[in-house]
Amino acid sequence: MRIYISGPITGTMDYIPRFEAAKKRLKKRFPLAEIINPAEVCRSLPESFSHADYMDICLTLLNKCEKLYLMSGWERSEGCREELGHFMNPKFRHTGVDLIQEKDLRTLHEVFCDDYCRFPREGEVFDLNSACAACPLDQLEVRR
Repeated sequence: MRIYISGPITGTMDYIPRFEAAKKRLKKRFPLAEIINPAEVCRSLPESFSHADYMDICLTLLNKCEKLYLMSGWERSEGCREELGHFMNPKFRHTGVDLIQEKDLRTLHEVFCDDYCRFPREGEVFDLNSACAACPLDQLEVRR
């Protein structure tokens, strides 16, 4: 599975660390997924590229992804709205289930205590059986 990160870039100064933090959160929640970070990709492109050039590249990357992660503030970003519209185009057969919003991911992370959480910590290997019997993830069957 591939997850594309969509978030405001134009007019922001802190987009690189924000996208990197989003990538880390997604990797913890979806350890087997490939995370596509357009901020990383676009950082290496020539400065002479226009916004339309960047969007062409981003939409091409998005075409290769099964899920779209919307960072906070996506509603105010023209590029994010374009990515969402492109992703939800019926020819790609995506549904609302394929969308992950930052507020939803944070809720999952905040609800479950780190002591009983199956999410691996930095540097740990992901193990499906790592949750103990008291883990709320077992009760909610999120882990299956």
